[in-house]
Amino acid sequence: MQIENLPLTTLKPYWRNPRDNDESVDAVAQSIKDYGFNVPIVVDKDFVILAGHTRYKASQRLGLETVPVVVVDLPPQKAKEFRIADNKTSDLGSWDFPKLVLELKEIADLPTMQTYFPDLDIQGIVESLPHSVIADYTNEDVQRTAGIMASDYTTRNAEEAKGFIPMICPDCGYEYSLNIASIQHMIDGIKKQMAYEDTETLPQL
Repeated sequence: MQIENLPLTTLKPYWRNPRDNDESVDAVAQSIKDYGFNVPIVVDKDFVILAGHTRYKASQRLGLETVPVVVVDLPPQKAKEFRIADNKTSDLGSWDFPKLVLELKEIADLPTMQTYFPDLDIQGIVESLPHSVIADYTNEDVQRTAGIMASDYTTRNAEEAKGFIPMICPDCGYEYSLNIASIQHMIDGIKKQMAYEDTETLPQL
């Protein structure tokens, strides 16, 4: 794979791009600004974009003159398939929240991370777990089951927790506390994101 730096004005957005990516442009622009342009835009031999419309728009917003590009020569049918597949594959993954919290706890610049999770209170979620959790997460089972998304929590004396709910992971027995306000904020964010009309679909704390 050969990466070339080409003038942004050389690239041509696909006129019938089926992916609406306008809401992602700010976050992608921030990522490029903070970490560099690490994922090239993929174009066909006529410089029509196959993958990277959001990066293209973010580059325009940042005022970039040149961007890294990969030119591929695909048959028209395969080009259409690739364009759709590339847009869809990002939707197929999911977050392992316990591992995500561990990563976030080691990141100093949480406000920057908040850019990528607009519907969640990242600072509140991270602060809801004690610092000692990092040292105790030493094996894959604990990483998978302990934390804010463990499958079956046991709640003890929540009324005495002064804003924190004591928890026990049913699989590993680890004891920790969760901040009620932060978790409720997370649930509210999930409701908003998924447009739930039935407020009883998700739990109320």
